[in-house]
Amino acid sequence: MSTSMIKLQNIYKNYPPNHVPVLSDLSLELAQGDTLAIMGVSGRGKTTLLNLMGLLDTDYRGDYYLFSKNIKSLSEKEIANFRNQYFGFIFQNFLFVNHLTVLDNIALPLFYQKVALKVARQRAAQLLEQFELSELSGRYPATLSGGQKQRVTIMRAMIHHPKLLFLDEPTSALDEVSQNKFLELLFEYKKESGCGLVLVTHNSKIAQLCQHQIVI
Repeated sequence: MSTSMIKLQNIYKNYPPNHVPVLSDLSLELAQGDTLAIMGVSGRGKTTLLNLMGLLDTDYRGDYYLFSKNIKSLSEKEIANFRNQYFGFIFQNFLFVNHLTVLDNIALPLFYQKVALKVARQRAAQLLEQFELSELSGRYPATLSGGQKQRVTIMRAMIHHPKLLFLDEPTSALDEVSQNKFLELLFEYKKESGCGLVLVTHNSKIAQLCQHQIVI
């Protein structure tokens, strides 16, 4: 029997200064390993919901339970620890640290977890070898192609074995061939690791790859 990982109950989110409602009385539940596509027209709160679920935004009304623990009961430090322990992120604009090499960008989540530098870099190097991209190790993000950047973001997101990956329009900047390769790698990793996926997309074909869809 699957274990409930995330449960949102009656979530409301407004944006200042005019308190414009973005999310209203939203409830959902995800079991560990579930996949969810968040769809809807621009400006309706898709990325807002993704950030809220990923514990990047804690300014909301309602209740958020992560493994049955109410997030409201946690300190900011505890929330950060939960986020670093359980979640991985793949953003549309990559969010690389441009002065770090590809190797250290991939290892970044382990640095936040205080993993020894040597160990973190060894694990990053192993991933690069697994993806057959070891030659990128010492390069910098600005020198990468779009497809290479996508693969590096996958490696960075998976290096600490997250329970759930969050993706914000991950294929919007890719051509069809690169998009298909990215999705192949992503769902192959999901199958091997058992992690869940929550992704924002405008693409109904991508959404259909997920077990659950929500339109907001």
